[in-house]
Amino acid sequence: MKDCSKSGDTLCRTEYESECQTRQEEYEVDDDVVDCQELQEEKCRDVVFGYTTQTKCQKFPRNECSVKKQKVKKYSPITDCKKVPIELCAPAGCGFKQGAEQCYDKVQTIVQDQPSEECSIEPQRVCKHVTKLVPRLMPKEECVDVPKEICSRARRNPRKVQKPMIKQWCYVPSQESGLA
Repeated sequence: MKDCSKSGDTLCRTEYESECQTRQEEYEVDDDVVDCQELQEEKCRDVVFGYTTQTKCQKFPRNECSVKKQKVKKYSPITDCKKVPIELCAPAGCGFKQGAEQCYDKVQTIVQDQPSEECSIEPQRVCKHVTKLVPRLMPKEECVDVPKEICSRARRNPRKVQKPMIKQWCYVPSQESGLA
């Protein structure tokens, strides 16, 4: 805590400040220089109109460029920094003394990603050969769609999603139908 009953002398201390300077260093290099000229080019063709033939001409611009080596001045910046001492003086003002301890509760919210597992039911076809006792034995393939839960990890907010459930109704031959 501040205690203004104590006063002090003028205090001085030396602080160091960074002082930076940028200068451009010049150097010569052989560089490729492009020299372009715009030329007008004319293209003519014969066009037949009935029994006469006329020559139609069209002009269009064309750039013709050449590359030659030339000495060019280039500059690269060089920055130098140095610490310069500065003496700061000020009156001491009020002094400080040990104060009473202050405690308080602080509520802090921490946000973090919580991985969640997302599951969905997808039908999976299961097939098997079935043989039944009938006058003539023939293997028959019988297929059934079985719902299977598929899970995957996802890093997002969990929410309820309505998804349709697929049900397949199969006819099972019985004694009453006479097919068993």
